[in-house]
Amino acid sequence: MRVIAHEDARDNEIIFLIEDTGIGIEEKNLDVIFEEFSQVPGRLQKGGTGLGLPLSRRLAGLLGGRLSVRSKAGIGSTFELAVPIQFGDAAPPARPSPASKKKRVLVVDDEDTFRYVIRHIAEDAGYEVLEASDGEVGTQLALDQRPYIIVLDLHMPRVDGFTALARLAESNVSATPVIVCTSYALSAEQKRSLASAYAIVPKQDVSRDGLTALMQAVLAEKVEVE
Repeated sequence: MRVIAHEDARDNEIIFLIEDTGIGIEEKNLDVIFEEFSQVPGRLQKGGTGLGLPLSRRLAGLLGGRLSVRSKAGIGSTFELAVPIQFGDAAPPARPSPASKKKRVLVVDDEDTFRYVIRHIAEDAGYEVLEASDGEVGTQLALDQRPYIIVLDLHMPRVDGFTALARLAESNVSATPVIVCTSYALSAEQKRSLASAYAIVPKQDVSRDGLTALMQAVLAEKVEVE
């Protein structure tokens, strides 16, 4: 395997190339590998969730870049990540003050990569972020920390999102808006069981602008109530 990085001055990008000389990927499967929960069968396939490449492409998009692949069966593959070059002015760190305490967003999801994506979107929007990798820990954090918004996955170990949402709806944090983010197609019955959620967003539709706008809508509604 070889990793190469270079600047593309014409497009103002940094290009990362990851090359290998492995078994390669057939052309018909090049799109499949970027679909969530999809895997290309092969003798080297040893389980996994099928989320690594889809979430990597999504993260590249959130950075304003792109992730693509070129491959030939029996020869190898080249993955290309292009990200725009952006420079910002350095600023001295601001001193926190009790009066300007950040509002908290709780992200409950068993996928490390997805929590990473949501954390950076929320932090860029001015929120402090708490994280939990399953519904049991997430529910307890919600009760203890009283977050401003909860971003909740549905399919998780120990306690799933359906159960966590039901517990929250019956608790003293029932007024906290819950944004459900899921990769699964929901039946009508499942959607009815999520009636207490503020919004249901398919993971493939999550974007920086969209999620930021949703959090701003929550903020505006809370200000009106207060």
